[in-house]
Amino acid sequence: MANFHAHLKSISRADGRSATGAIAYRAGCKIVDERTGLEFDFTKKKGVEHSQIFFPEGEENSRPDLHDRSNLWNEVEKKETKSNAQVAREFEFSFPYELNAQQRQRMLSMFCNFLAKNHGVVVDASIHAPHGKNADKRNYHAHVMFSTRRFENGQFTEKTREFSKDPYNKKELENRAKKGLEDFSQRLHGRKNATELLREAYEKMGNKCLVDAGFEPTLDRRSYAERGIDKEPTVHEGAGSAMANRGLQSDTHDKNIEIIERNQKLSELENEIIVSSTLVDHLDVEYNELLQLQQQIQQQ
Repeated sequence: MANFHAHLKSISRADGRSATGAIAYRAGCKIVDERTGLEFDFTKKKGVEHSQIFFPEGEENSRPDLHDRSNLWNEVEKKETKSNAQVAREFEFSFPYELNAQQRQRMLSMFCNFLAKNHGVVVDASIHAPHGKNADKRNYHAHVMFSTRRFENGQFTEKTREFSKDPYNKKELENRAKKGLEDFSQRLHGRKNATELLREAYEKMGNKCLVDAGFEPTLDRRSYAERGIDKEPTVHEGAGSAMANRGLQSDTHDKNIEIIERNQKLSELENEIIVSSTLVDHLDVEYNELLQLQQQIQQQ
């Protein structure tokens, strides 16, 4: 059964990070940040199976120089002037382990083209293969970085707002409709936020790739509760002492509360546990970025 694992995050200067450093690690390449002079060299990184840049529809040839990711992400960095600016976003997801390399690349292309078209952003994505002595060999996953600004007529323009809690007012929805994004705007107006739409796209495209490869479509973004699964975990050794340490009573009412809370946590973490090596890789990404940044600063 395919495991659903997908989450969105921001890459911000406020956290001491940069788009140039982040993409250098994900693509396994070397990039010099022209704004700071720092060099990020991850050419020795193992496990980068595939990397590719995607542009919004009609913008593929508007800036040939930006097909080079060093030029691309330096352009992104130069556009932001604030010291705490969000310079990029990243949607990370795992691939169904049933898919082979060609099928993974197809799924990545489907998802990234959807993202670039519907949001008008530039996308730079990499597939990471499991590596390391204790890595789960099924843990192929994608790092999908994309600009926080729209890319129009060869330029980065307005900030995307659809990932915020209150993405659009009526006027902005009308403007997006004029740009040919009617369907997307209407769905947002129907109270589906952009992050959930990305998760929905990941589910649908992943299941299509599974079916096309001859497997059952088993990706499901819903929680246990949303799927109508009433799951009560078995009490295992140590659970009683854990409850006592938290000051919980042992009567039936409090036990039922504990069971409900535990089920909710399980529904949120079920896929995180299965693909724990993805989380390890995620921490490794940020650690290596910060380590190289520290080394660069010390050399100055």
